[in-house]
Amino acid sequence: MADTASFASNFFTARKNVTLTNVQNVPFGHAVISYQVQRFRDVADLGSRPAYLVTMSQRVVIPNATPYTPGPNQSDAYLNYPAILQAGVTITASNGPDIVLRNIFPRTLNAQVSTSQSQSNESGSTHSVQNTSGSNQSTVNSYGVSTSWGLSGTTPMFSQTSQHGQSFSSGTMQSQTNANGSSSNQNFGASQSMSIKDWSSYGMTDSSGINPGWLFGQAYPWDVLQYNQSGGSGDINLPDFVIAQLYDSGMALPPSQLSQFGIDFTMTANWLLVYNDPITADETVSFEHQIACYTASHQLSGTSTDPITATLQATSTANACSVSSPALSLSAYGLAPLTAAAVSQSTAIGFSATNWTIPPTSARGLCKVVSPGDTLQVEATGFDDTMTSDFSATTSVTLTFKVPDHNLAYTLALMHWIGAGGDPVEVAWDVNGKASGTLVVDSVQGEGAQGNASVIALRDNDFTSMSFHDYLVVGTNTVTLTMTRDGSDATAYTLHAVAIGLG
Repeated sequence: MADTASFASNFFTARKNVTLTNVQNVPFGHAVISYQVQRFRDVADLGSRPAYLVTMSQRVVIPNATPYTPGPNQSDAYLNYPAILQAGVTITASNGPDIVLRNIFPRTLNAQVSTSQSQSNESGSTHSVQNTSGSNQSTVNSYGVSTSWGLSGTTPMFSQTSQHGQSFSSGTMQSQTNANGSSSNQNFGASQSMSIKDWSSYGMTDSSGINPGWLFGQAYPWDVLQYNQSGGSGDINLPDFVIAQLYDSGMALPPSQLSQFGIDFTMTANWLLVYNDPITADETVSFEHQIACYTASHQLSGTSTDPITATLQATSTANACSVSSPALSLSAYGLAPLTAAAVSQSTAIGFSATNWTIPPTSARGLCKVVSPGDTLQVEATGFDDTMTSDFSATTSVTLTFKVPDHNLAYTLALMHWIGAGGDPVEVAWDVNGKASGTLVVDSVQGEGAQGNASVIALRDNDFTSMSFHDYLVVGTNTVTLTMTRDGSDATAYTLHAVAIGLG
């Protein structure tokens, strides 16, 4: 059977490479399986219900047991080449959600599998300085002459006037312009399509309508899905036109190129899970994958009447494998990573007014809530419906969040207090198993922000500081808080709010 070790994961995805082995524990292929989880509120039908979108992708690679050899060859038989691939997926979810199979890929086509993904990141900055300086000077000279003459009786009259003017002007100018600019661009795209050379594919569902299956088969030169009637000897009875495609002039002709080189098919399915009823346990989903490969053979028979004999594996002898996924926590995988622009707003949880996934009760069992921004998950035990513990049961809190960077200084803020007249409470904290410490809470409600608030620095990137440290990892982080009484007197402890912030 296939290995079912824990799946490695990124922010939203669980995945694993699986070696496919048959019942004799002999490997016959490989599979790459991944699951992606997205959390959201389903507001259809004027409602508001927790829901998840789960996408499964499986890539199955099965080589020909006899590797292809380029160059001239003399072969009168082609044995045990992949001819049929059958795959099915069964989904199981806790808490009884309504499950809708939204789509499957590929559906049904006769004749290309191609998946593509592109990602580009661009960033740039500009800086320019423009200086302008200059001076001007001008001199203007003006001249004029006015002459008049005439007669006054018999006496001639004459006059002449001249004028001269000069002006000077000068000036200087200087200017400086600075400009800075920056830009960034990030693009992500994915597409998938399929066309299969000489093979056919068929997508289907079971009677429940939520469990998909796929059937791939060689279509040329021998359509193994259509022409599979067995004779009394166990050989396949082939029509004359199919024999003509497998035999010519005393030669056995090869199967399809996919059958010669090996098959590599990708299948995806997408489900919507909506929780209409109260959630009483962690929302989990698990998958069971059934993968089977049937091989075929054809060879020269040595007779003129039936020049080709062909065989096809039966279900009892086909290579089959079952792959089980672990139970995947939908709420954990569905958490969105923190963003610097809205860390506090997206993670702040006030327990007195929150939309609980699993509300606390007087039984003081597991309770769970996810922040409005889907970035922080809090699971707790030992608290009643007011998030107060009397320490009659083990009291602990587990916080889960995802960090996408290595440079922001994150802090964890707690608003909490003890009951009047009680002993102090010790809050032991642990971050990712990398660092630990203890807080002492000795203030009752209403003693101000300093008395009722505690802050744990999860990362301090100031290398000049004696407190320089980084308890976080890029990826999923877990902070565990364990509350204990620091004395024998009856003590109550209330956790009012939590938030992730920036220091």
